[in-house]
Amino acid sequence: MELIAVVFPAAIMYNHNKMTNVSVKVVYQWLEPRPQKMTRQLCIKGRNMTVWHLVYHIVIGSRSPEEVAQDLDLPLEAVQEALSYYHENKDMIDAETEQTARDLGLR
Repeated sequence: MELIAVVFPAAIMYNHNKMTNVSVKVVYQWLEPRPQKMTRQLCIKGRNMTVWHLVYHIVIGSRSPEEVAQDLDLPLEAVQEALSYYHENKDMIDAETEQTARDLGLR
């Protein structure tokens, strides 16, 4: 399986009492960007599914990663990678999800 590298700009690194902006390169096996979906969050490779649509079952539905992997016919590693990405980008994903709900008149 092809690995996707995503560069996150503006990470802050402390070096000898100086703050420096650096880029952090993270490599994902199961996630990929999809600019045509008009979302900043990554999507599950081979699926028409954002990370939130996968982790929703765990975060809101109280399902285990193993159950979600089995139900969605995904490798457990894909679910774990999506969950890790969600926790690392929770503020952005939650804000994007909330804005979508407002845009659709659900809030």
